[in-house]
Amino acid sequence: MSEVVEANENVVRRLVSALQDCLEAAAETGHNLPEMLREALVDLAVTYRSVEALVAQRPGTWEADHVRQLAAGAQHEFDEALRAEALALGHRITYERDLVDVVVCRCTCGWPHTSDPAWTRYVDDMAHIREVVEEHLRVTAAELGHAPVWTPGGPVSCSCGWPNALEANGATILDHFRRVFAPPAASPAERAAELARRYSAQDEEASA
Repeated sequence: MSEVVEANENVVRRLVSALQDCLEAAAETGHNLPEMLREALVDLAVTYRSVEALVAQRPGTWEADHVRQLAAGAQHEFDEALRAEALALGHRITYERDLVDVVVCRCTCGWPHTSDPAWTRYVDDMAHIREVVEEHLRVTAAELGHAPVWTPGGPVSCSCGWPNALEANGATILDHFRRVFAPPAASPAERAAELARRYSAQDEEASA
């Protein structure tokens, strides 16, 4: 069985399990099932680093568009997850207002490396965060024997034999590096329990 088929089946298994757990949790707690399903899709999309990984088999269909709409909050979750990773690596973005009330962003590492405060108004803090995390992924993967391999005119692959990016269900080599040393993802049951706790907390806040 190819890695592509295995990856697709893995996505389907996780999605089916997540849907079943959300259904059971909603029945037990009375929480909003459609909202829990949306959260489950967002969580699955974040796990696979791409909404497109969920719709790769039928791109352009109404089902794919519907999944994209359901997981519309995934990009925000991607960014927040990256910010958390960068913070764990010692990179924290701070925001200040200058004399003309323009927001300026800086990082605890000293980025952007310029003495011109006006220039810092136009820097992209998410680009810096992505660079920090991507470099960490490359270095950590290299320590475990995984290095990118480029072929003339072809997409990048890994020295371990990982298939090229076009054959990996939309995954990139950085996604591969992340999975090489990432801790096991929470089980669908754990995720459903987390969703139930989240909605319970929201109900308590609303009634307070």
